[in-house]
Amino acid sequence: MNKKKIEALKEPNLDHKKSILSLLKKDGLYLKKLEDKYKRDIELVRIAIENNVEAFKYVPKELKIDRTFILSLLKTEGYLLEYLSDDFKKDKELVMVAVSSYGYALEEAHETLRADKEVVLEAIRKSGRAVKYAHKSLLDDRDIALYILENDNESFKYISPVAKSVIFNDQDLMIKLLKVNLDYVLYLKKEWKSDRDFMLKLILESPSPMMLQYASEKLKADKDFVLKAINHNGYALNFASSLLQQDKELFLLALKDNGAVWQTVGKKYFKNNKEVVLSILEQGLFYLFIDLSDELKGDEDILKFSKKYKVTIKKGKSVKSELF
Repeated sequence: MNKKKIEALKEPNLDHKKSILSLLKKDGLYLKKLEDKYKRDIELVRIAIENNVEAFKYVPKELKIDRTFILSLLKTEGYLLEYLSDDFKKDKELVMVAVSSYGYALEEAHETLRADKEVVLEAIRKSGRAVKYAHKSLLDDRDIALYILENDNESFKYISPVAKSVIFNDQDLMIKLLKVNLDYVLYLKKEWKSDRDFMLKLILESPSPMMLQYASEKLKADKDFVLKAINHNGYALNFASSLLQQDKELFLLALKDNGAVWQTVGKKYFKNNKEVVLSILEQGLFYLFIDLSDELKGDEDILKFSKKYKVTIKKGKSVKSELF
C-alpha cells in the first residue's frame, strides 16, 4: 500500500487490532508505523512478515533474538534466514527448518552448513537448483549428485565431472536412473549394450518397453533374450531384429501382452498369414477384420469366422455389426 493510501485511512481504527491486521495483510511494511506494543505482538509481526519479509527490519530486537519465535517463523518463511544474525545462520536446526520450507535459503546459511551434507540434501529436496549454493566440497558427493540426477534434470549442470563419472560408471546406479529418466541412455557405455546380464536386468526393471532398442544388434537377434524382453512387455518386439519380428511364436506372445504390436509388426509381416490371423481372431481381437487383405477377406475359413461373430466383411473395408 502506498503512503497516500495509508494516510487516507481513518486514524482512530489504528488502535484496533483487527484494523491493524487488515492493514498489515495489505502492506507488511506498515509495521514500521505501529506503536511498540503492536510491534511486539507476535501475531501481527507474523502477518507483516508473511506479506513482506522486509518488515523484519522493524521487529523489536527482543523478538529478533528470540530463537523460539524465529524457529516458528522459519517453518513457513524460510527466506527470512537472509535477515537473521550470523549466530542464527550458524544454527543447524534453524537452517534445516529454513531450507525445508525454502531450499534457496541455503545461500544465506553459514559456510560450514553449506558444507554439511544433511543440510544440503534437505535444501535440494525442496529446490533442486539450490545445489548451486552448496559448498564446492559437496559437488563431488555421490549421494547429492544421484538425488539431483533422479529428481531435477535442470540442476544437472551443477554436478561435478567427478560425481558424474562415479555414477555413470556404476551399472546399478545407471539402471536406477534410467527407471526415472530415459535421457540418461546417452551415457550408457557401448560395452554395456552387449552385456547380456546388464541389459536384461535393465529391461526387466524398467517400466519402459523401449529398453530393448538400446541393446546390441547381437542381443536383439538372440531369441531367448528377446523372449524374456517381450514376456516383460510385448511391445519390446518392435525393437528386436527383423528376423525375430517375423517369428510367429514371438509375435503371438507379444500380441497377447500388447495389442499395439499388430499395428507395427503385425501389419508388416503377418497381414496375409491366414494361420496367424485365425489365431488372433480366436483370441477375440475382432478389430483385426479391418486390416485383413482382400485375399483373406474372401477366404472360406475367415468368412465362417466372421459369420459366427456377426461381422460383415466387404472388400476394402470391414463393417462391424452391433455386436461390436
